[in-house]
Amino acid sequence: MRGPRRGTLGIVVIGLGDIGKQHVDVCSRLDCVSLQGVFDVDRERCNRIAQAYGTKAFESLDEALAFDGEEAVVVATPDDRHLAPAQAALLEGKHCLIEKPLATSLDEARELVRLASASPARAMVGHTLRFDERYYSAIAARRDSRLGDLVHVSAKRRNRQGVGTRVGGRTTVSMFLGVHDLDFLMWLADSKIRSVSAVASKIGSPSTSAPQATMALLEFEDGAVGALESSWGLPAEYPTGLEALVEAIFTNGTLRVSVANGEVTTFANGHAACVPPSRLPVYGHSTGALRNEIETFAHCILDDEEFPVSLEDGYNAVAVAAAIDAACGSGASEHVSYVR
Repeated sequence: MRGPRRGTLGIVVIGLGDIGKQHVDVCSRLDCVSLQGVFDVDRERCNRIAQAYGTKAFESLDEALAFDGEEAVVVATPDDRHLAPAQAALLEGKHCLIEKPLATSLDEARELVRLASASPARAMVGHTLRFDERYYSAIAARRDSRLGDLVHVSAKRRNRQGVGTRVGGRTTVSMFLGVHDLDFLMWLADSKIRSVSAVASKIGSPSTSAPQATMALLEFEDGAVGALESSWGLPAEYPTGLEALVEAIFTNGTLRVSVANGEVTTFANGHAACVPPSRLPVYGHSTGALRNEIETFAHCILDDEEFPVSLEDGYNAVAVAAAIDAACGSGASEHVSYVR
């Protein structure tokens, strides 16, 4: 295998499920990245994907992390199995792009924050909404002072039932879907969420321990309030695999992000504005949020710049999701505990 080309970042992708395969595809097409290999505990899958992309299939995590041409890893293992590969990579001095959520428990998320702070390597969480043109454009509009202060906001994110069947035994709908919007809402509000109350529905759930949907009320530290709906209850035959919407009311205007029509709309001081839909794959080349995410990760390392998403940001989203799950069980308002 060749080492990384000049001006490129050598990356190995760890974990080759649905999102891991997307990472491999994007890494294979970026000029700033040199795909150095892949690893998955499923040997047949690992060999098949490595052959398809003309890269190396590593036999073990240790072998992958010891490879000379590699400077960074993408940790795309299942949500509840991020700690071990990320820990090993950071101890080896490898930069890490860790898929969201950072972890599915506060203890593991806190440990990853500690490990990264003690390592010479750097780590970023893959909260893709930070790199989605629609949500990024919403933040740009938010920073326009004409909108004023956030008063209240609502967000919803829904997947098909098959998603819950596939992942419900190892994570919750709040951790799997809710963390996307929780990270975005705190970014939008420029304020942390102080406390939550929530209820859950298990009707139709494939797992008695995993709700099919949660509805949460959010109280921000600056006094704004919000509502979050997370669900993997869409029928299997539903025409789209994802529905997502954010609607926010400010003192001087409104903001709306719709995944259904791919637009961001704002209204402030009597003027409406619309941001056009984000890009779609063109001629088989990956574009959009994941490409933006990996490209940003690579350039931040190569150019020694700060990541736009820190591990603390990842921990914060996990902390609120954990509080939502706790509130569903307790029936009481739950305070959110952050890393200070």
